[in-house]
Amino acid sequence: MKTTSFAKAFTSVLVLSLAAGCAAESQNEGSEAADEEVAAAEMTGNFFLRSRTLDEEFAADTAVTELAIAKSAAGDCSFHALQAKGGCNYTDELCSTNEIMSGADGDTEYAKHTNNITGACTVAAGKLTLKTPAGELSFKAKSSTYKGKAGFVLTSPKQINKAGKEAFFQRVEATADAAFVRGYDGGPDAGLTKDIDANDPKLSPKVRAGLKKAIDELTYDENDVSSSVDEVWEIYATPFDKTPIGYGVSSSRSGDHCGGYTAVAVDLDGNRVESVLEDGDC
Repeated sequence: MKTTSFAKAFTSVLVLSLAAGCAAESQNEGSEAADEEVAAAEMTGNFFLRSRTLDEEFAADTAVTELAIAKSAAGDCSFHALQAKGGCNYTDELCSTNEIMSGADGDTEYAKHTNNITGACTVAAGKLTLKTPAGELSFKAKSSTYKGKAGFVLTSPKQINKAGKEAFFQRVEATADAAFVRGYDGGPDAGLTKDIDANDPKLSPKVRAGLKKAIDELTYDENDVSSSVDEVWEIYATPFDKTPIGYGVSSSRSGDHCGGYTAVAVDLDGNRVESVLEDGDC
């Protein structure tokens, strides 16, 4: 069972960001910088900006944070992306990649900083060009990994985040477990989730059974600690998807001077995924 504490995760990132004297070294910690340019085939699929330092988390206007690249049978390249907008900068208007993703559906407070764009593209060894409505965005591209996850580093001619001109894009893992972990940070991220009723008849019998089991397990009152379910949601692998890849359930715990949360998920067959996301002191 994999358990994640987001308070601990944030503390770790914050410590890295404070190590200013080691910024260049920490940016590549856990990654393998590639000597070879990215092959065109490696840049087809769904990718998201995974920040390697806290400064890479904050995007500048026009920076891309989510990217889907497709090629037709005829070889035509098209893309779908989320792009920072609305005055994102490094001083008084910080725009995190999570906030930009949360604005993807246009219905949240973060939509003012999210540009949902599509267009044609060109992909060649070592170079990616996105033909956006506002003009072309060109990047150098190199294969890379970060903490064992494959992807590529895009380098822009201009600064694209608080750290500088480059960002690591990790390939999206299209599993219920991976999407659940990416889409929950103390609460469901709006860009990758949608609230639902666990008893909705449109859900399959297997999914309803899996959700009921999870809800039953997360609902209790014993040893002066109580837990109650507060949210049930669909899980999406990317903010562009229309079909869910799994379903999540979260609960809030409370007791004598303590509190916390627990979140679990099931896949499309109603089976529990491995990860359990929780935090708190009871």
